Amino acid sequence: MRIGILAERTGTTAPTIRFYEEIGRLRPAARAGGQCTYDHEDVRRLAFIRRCRDFGFSIEEIRALLSLIHNRAPAPRRESWRKVISPRCAASLPNFSPRSWRSVL
Repeated sequence: MRIGILAERTGTTAPTIRFYEEIGRLRPAARAGGQCTYDHEDVRRLAFIRRCRDFGFSIEEIRALLSLIHNRAPAPRRESWRKVISPRCAASLPNFSPRSWRSVL
């Protein structure tokens, strides 16, 4: 899918998507015929980033959380993710557990 469709499906904008690509929160888009193309994994990752931003996570906290997701399967332990987010964000997520992790993705 093209960037406009990705933006529409995730409630964001094309410039925001490009920004997340530039800072490494989204992988660079594949190219097909000179057009950037995105897939379902990009939709999931961007939705996760948006949800984290809605909870007040900083860009750096999101980077750390994404790193935990990719380095620990199937889900990071509560102690791991609590170490990378601010106490304010941790306090706002008292019921957030490894089991609920997948529901955020």
